[in-house]
Amino acid sequence: MDLHSAVKGWHEESRLFWSRIQTASAIEVAVLAGWYHIWFSYHRFLSKELLGLLLLLVGTILLVFICLLMRQDSKAMDKYNGGAEGAIAEPTAIFCRIKGRHLGYFMVILLIACNALLIAYSFYSMGRMVGGSYDFT
Repeated sequence: MDLHSAVKGWHEESRLFWSRIQTASAIEVAVLAGWYHIWFSYHRFLSKELLGLLLLLVGTILLVFICLLMRQDSKAMDKYNGGAEGAIAEPTAIFCRIKGRHLGYFMVILLIACNALLIAYSFYSMGRMVGGSYDFT
């Protein structure tokens, strides 16, 4: 692989990596807005709690999928960087040689953790609504 194609490939994979973070942010905004509207709406339809929980689960699964795609992008970026013989200088942070992609992973994992807390809250609230047990029948 020549230097030009390696740099071009690395740039494309880097663009994909960061666009996936933007997609994850948009998904999380939609999930949180939808969950909030469903959970705190004044309409009392039959299983709004289950619908809100389902929305959180689907959003979390999508975020995990995006995180896996980001991992593939990172591997491809490393491959292209190796082909460029170190010609691509990735910026690092002051602390502990943290790369920008690590911060990207951290952001998406933070969104997944937020959804996990809301899922736990949903289970807790639903259990409280049916008398303290988690029997949803």
